[in-house]
Order: sequence, then structure tokens, then C-alpha cells
Amino acid sequence: MNRLCWIMLLFLLGCKSTPEQFVYSSGALKQNNEVFLQQVQAQQFNKTELTAVAEQAFKNGRCDKALLLVKEFQLPVNIRSDYQTLFQCLMQKRQFDLAEQALALGAEPAFVAVADAEQNNALVQAAAYGQLSLVKALMRQGQVPGKTAFYAGITGDIHRDPEVALQLLQLFKPYVSRAVLRYRSGDAPVLYQLLSNQFLPQQVTPLVQELLQLGALPDDGQLRNAVHPIGATFAFKDTPLLLVPESSELAAILLKAGADPSARAKRQRAERLAALRTGMTIPQGLITDIRPTGVQLQNNSGSHWLDWRHLEI
Repeated sequence: MNRLCWIMLLFLLGCKSTPEQFVYSSGALKQNNEVFLQQVQAQQFNKTELTAVAEQAFKNGRCDKALLLVKEFQLPVNIRSDYQTLFQCLMQKRQFDLAEQALALGAEPAFVAVADAEQNNALVQAAAYGQLSLVKALMRQGQVPGKTAFYAGITGDIHRDPEVALQLLQLFKPYVSRAVLRYRSGDAPVLYQLLSNQFLPQQVTPLVQELLQLGALPDDGQLRNAVHPIGATFAFKDTPLLLVPESSELAAILLKAGADPSARAKRQRAERLAALRTGMTIPQGLITDIRPTGVQLQNNSGSHWLDWRHLEI
């Protein structure tokens, strides 16, 4: 029986749908909000039935429709299942404006814990997506930005807006600590990750200055290896200084803050060592053999082995 016939039959019988029948049989959840509310009102549901309709819409994954009913009929907003709350559903669907409306109606910001720990905190998600208004609303609710929320908002990995990151930094300043500034996600600290995102230098300069003033370490980066085909590895530290142009304002700011000026030369040496091949000539002679422990050289003094550390390149 198609939807029109079902509606006509109900009309002729002078009866109304149960909340479950309404959700499943009328296709109401697919309607725009105006038509949806008209259909709900036509059913003349009482408060208990309206609550059941909202809960069923929520169970069907239409948390937007559930919130619409909550607002229109002053229903309880803290609808929940074993897996999520109504507010959490809105957050996970990235319907952030609706999530903020739910908060204003009294929704609890705490999530039902899920397997992905990154999705267990509303403030982390709001910061990651650059939702300033929602971040403020959550903080008014007592949510405190920890190191994960700080990292997510300031690096701009998802929201990609350095100006928003700067505004978030201003909001989070009272909660910044050494542990927050040195928190590493994927082994990358916040300043390093911010510069890894290749924003325009003028966009991130104020943000870099603020982070350094708060105590971010200018040399806090990632340990890396340049690897030679024979298996020799040459360690170097990839620092924020190596992520900015050598003669740029950002480089000057980092150097003034104490960044190691030899970091670039150390990386270049590691890369050059890893690129050495038999037949190449370096200042100490012709390379005739290469082993994990060093290089055999031929020069006017004859043939001899040198440890990698003693090579001039």
C-alpha cells in the first residue's frame, strides 16, 4: 500500500497512527521541516506520543527531526540510546548549529563513550572544526579544553583557518600548560604540526608568536632518519625552523626564540650522506666501496676506510 492510500485509510477509519507507525509508514522523516510539523500536528499526538515520535526519529538517525520536535513541543532534550545522545548525534553528523541549539535547550554535553576516543569529547570536535560559538557554549557549560582540544583547534588540521586558530588560542589561554604545549599527536607537537600544514606565512605568524610567548619550544619537532640503500641511517631532528623559508620572518622569529641555527645544516648533511654512491668523489677522495660502518676512499695516500662521522661532504 503506498503512502497516499495509507493516509486515506487512516482518515476514513477516523483513527491515527501510533508514533512507530507514523515514523515508519508516513515517510515523514523525509519531508522538509514545515511539512513534517504539519503531519505531526495533524496526528494530534499527546505529549507522551510526541516524545515517542522524537525518540523514534532519533533511533532512525534523524537527530535533526528529533531536535525539531523537542523545540516545537518543549519535549525532553536529553534523548539517548546505549550508543549516543541526541546532542552527540548532532555533533557526529557535524550539524553544529543544531548541536548548539540543543545545548541552549538544556542538553548535557557529555558523550556516551564510543570506541574512537577522539569522538568522546564535544569540545575536541568543536575545536577541530573551528566552531567558535559552539566552543564558547561548551565552555560556559563547564567543559575545560584539555591538550587534545587545544591541539585540534590550534593546528588547524581540519578547519584550515589560522585566524580561527588564533581566536581559539585566546579562548584557551587560561588553560595552557607546559603539558598542553608539548602534547604530541602522531609524534608531532603543536607548533611543528601547525607549520607542517603549509599555511601562508603571514597567516600563521601571529599564531607562532603567541605559541612561543606561551612557552612552546622552538626546536620541538620530530626525529627522522635519512636512510642509505646499504642500511646505514643518519639521524637528524626535523624542527619548526626547517618548515619555514630560510630567510623569512618566521625563521627570524624562531631563531630569536632560541631555535638551533644549525638544524638545517644537520639535515642537509644527513641527506647528503644517504645519497653517497660508489664512484662519487668527495673532498677526501673517490668512493670505491660503501658499507654500513663507513666508506672506502681512494686518494693520493692510497685506499682507506673512513667512518661516516669523519666524512667531509
